[in-house]
Amino acid sequence: KEVNQVPVKVLPLLARAAGNVLRGDRLEWLLRRISERVQSALPLLSPLNLANLIWTLSAAQAIDEQLQQRFTDWLARKVPDWNKRSLDELWRIVCAYAKSGIHDIKLMKLAARRAIQEDLTTLSNWGLASLTWSFDELAEPSDGLAAFRRLLKIEVQRRTFSQKVIAGSRFGRGGGGDPELKLLFDERGKKPRKKPILPASRPWLSLSSASVRKKIDAGSEEAEGLSG
Repeated sequence: KEVNQVPVKVLPLLARAAGNVLRGDRLEWLLRRISERVQSALPLLSPLNLANLIWTLSAAQAIDEQLQQRFTDWLARKVPDWNKRSLDELWRIVCAYAKSGIHDIKLMKLAARRAIQEDLTTLSNWGLASLTWSFDELAEPSDGLAAFRRLLKIEVQRRTFSQKVIAGSRFGRGGGGDPELKLLFDERGKKPRKKPILPASRPWLSLSSASVRKKIDAGSEEAEGLSG
């Protein structure tokens, strides 16, 4: 009853606090109650609060198949309307799943399509690094996302990101306390990254993005047909 009375925006803090102080059955019970509350409160959660909550619940292994499906269906409806500043929260959700080993191909293809739609050259430093790490971590031979991973690596090379940058992104925008990573990733408060002026010799990049997007869409349609 008490969990149902907790303001929605406080749920991520409650879940994090529970993971710090409770263990065993008491922790499992409280996280289950929080998950139940979340399912009825999704319309009230901002992208930031939703990402905070998923980050915490996934770290506590508290996202069951039903809740995962609820999150993914909700994101599929709402992400197309998210503005550019909110997209790092989508990348953070994908990263949270990757850290916990949650394979959700529908969410991954949703994120890949949205990233291509925005143009990878305009993603935040942390967004690009975390997507690269997450998609590599969750890679499966038959997931249909190999071409998207290649596009990510092209942009990673363009920005000369090291393996330390890619690996450190899994800790979030704070870079796990590494001051260099934090400085690189901390772009909040700045204007959205503008698309760079590319040399005339690189028109193939946008063409590749378009073809990759078609492959992702075709794979999604095939998966939906199989599930139906």
